[in-house]
Amino acid sequence: MYAEDLAEKLKASGHRVTPSQLLVVAGAMGEKRFELDGLEIRALYGHSVDMRIEYGEAKAPKQLYHATTSDRLASIFEARAGLRPMSRLYVHLSDNPKAAIQAGARRGAPVQLLRVDPKGASGLVFVGANTWLATAVKSTGLSVMTVVEQVALEAED
Repeated sequence: MYAEDLAEKLKASGHRVTPSQLLVVAGAMGEKRFELDGLEIRALYGHSVDMRIEYGEAKAPKQLYHATTSDRLASIFEARAGLRPMSRLYVHLSDNPKAAIQAGARRGAPVQLLRVDPKGASGLVFVGANTWLATAVKSTGLSVMTVVEQVALEAED
């Protein structure tokens, strides 16, 4: 969508933003979350409306990560629901544990870091930077990482 059209829609819902500001923010994000084409802007992932984007194929790393709040662990493991997109189209995963923790922390609550076996992820695609998307992840492909494991990962960096 054109940045000008997006700015108009945002203004109609009470936000104060200009097309130029949208283009600056989209181009300045630390992660490649938006694609700019002249004056057009689109989200590469994070959609909550049905708008499928074709992503290139990439070989998944041995481990992926996902951070979730502690209160969701019961439904993930005890109910064997695994990770589901809920109100979005995809489950967001990362090949970087720090990035996963940052993404999970956006909810404001303390998070638990999950190790994800890519073999348990359905429809896995790479969208850029360190972000991967899956349509679902089986609970058998997940494990909660201990603090010791997380510290060991940080020491590897």
